[in-house]
Parts: sequence; structure tokens; C-alpha cells
Amino acid sequence: MVKRVHKARAGGEVEFEIYCEYRVIFERYLAWRKEFFSDGNDNRMFPLKTPKCDTVKLHPNFERVKERCDLVGVPYFGPRELRKTRVNWLIRRTQNTKLVAEMAQNTETTLLASYERPHHQRAVLEITKFNIELQLPQKAPGPGLCAKTTTDSPTSIDYSGLEPNCVNPAGCLFCSYHRDIESFDHVWSLKTYQRYQIELLTTHRANAYLSGSNPVELTIKRIGAKIKALEHSGAQVRQWIEESEERVNEGYYHPQWDMFIRILEIK
Repeated sequence: MVKRVHKARAGGEVEFEIYCEYRVIFERYLAWRKEFFSDGNDNRMFPLKTPKCDTVKLHPNFERVKERCDLVGVPYFGPRELRKTRVNWLIRRTQNTKLVAEMAQNTETTLLASYERPHHQRAVLEITKFNIELQLPQKAPGPGLCAKTTTDSPTSIDYSGLEPNCVNPAGCLFCSYHRDIESFDHVWSLKTYQRYQIELLTTHRANAYLSGSNPVELTIKRIGAKIKALEHSGAQVRQWIEESEERVNEGYYHPQWDMFIRILEIK
């Protein structure tokens, strides 16, 4: 059953829904109300009438109940507190504020502003979801970091048709999950790996990779594009690039790639 009545706090008519399962209880209450409030002075659903007060202008404050609760050491939970507790329990159980707002016969904005309370279980759940969605980067096979989760597959950035993979460092550079780092160590690693690819290209071992387009050449170009993009990050990064280039030219390679270059140099 749906009933529309005027609600002063809302400043107009509101719609109340009474569920059919509640009808027996509701009719029993109406019969009790008719017996004790038969004079008709108060036409509200829940009238207020005490020996000391008989007016529709005052709202119940349950002071007497609070006093007796204090005397026996029992915490007092009024109607408003009980309603908030019920609403917050429903929010945690359903994880659907729109549904709970409809059940509580409020707008979603009012529900969140006036009824929702912080809860440690919900906070833990939301933090966990946030961390999953954030996808904190992990160490990648190549220079930089990888933002891919364990369930994701490497996806191509459509860079000259070279397929990405999580096996070798070169394949990592062509994946959309690859992330560069604004640090000297990362710039040095990129420059050193670029030198390794150049050394690889100048040896007969590069011929094993030739298949239409040389993936070694594509990797060198890809690293060059990354370094070019990093140059726009500021003067500090440009200084790192210059220093890394000087180190590589002097044969001072990044430890991650030093051994690979040394092996190529001695053969």
C-alpha cells in the first residue's frame, strides 16, 4: 500500500510505502490507537498525550525513559538512533545506497549526508578495492615498472606491429602496462639497454631476429621515443639523460645490463 502525506520537515508531500506483511501489525496498532486516543484532538499517526502535556506542537523527547535508563545503567537508544543503525546495517549488507535510500524512503543524498556512518569493515573493504584498482606497479622484465595484475595479459601499444610479452625486456617495452620512472637509475638503465641493443645489432646475432622488420631496430627506436618523452619532464630529467649518456659512452653501464654488453664485447 502506498500513501502520500504532508511532512513538515520535507516541506511538502512525501510517499510512504506500507508492506503487506506489516498490515496485521498496523491494523492492531490502529485499533489500540482508536481506543486510547478517541477524543480526536490529535490526528497524527503517533499522537502525543501525557498527564502534564496535551498538545500537537511538542515532540516527544523521552526524557523520563532516559532518566530510568540512567538509573539502572542501561544505554538509551532512541528511535532516531535505531533508524540510523538499521540504515547503516542495510548499507553494509547490500552495498547499494540507492536501494537502501528507497527502503528508508529518503533520497540518496539525504541518506549519505544524514544517516551514513563510518564503519571499519566498510573502510577495509573500500581500501582493498582501491588498492586492487590502483594496480601498484611491479618490477618489469625491462627497464621500468609493470602495472599489469596477475590476471591481465600483455596488450600492445600498436607500435610498428611488434607484439609485447612478459618474457624478455624488449617485449616489455611495447606493452601498454609498461611504466617509466622519473629517476636517474631508470634513465641510466634505459640508455644502457639501448646501447646493448645497438651492440646486438652490429653483431651477426642480430640476423637471427630479422623477419621483415628488425625487432632490434624497433626496440632501439622505442627506447629513443621513451627518452624523448622523458626530456619533457623537466630540467632535472634532462640532466639525468646527459649524465647517463656520458656514463654509457665511458663504458660505465647499468648493473642490470652490464654483463650482457660485456659478453657481446668479448665475442
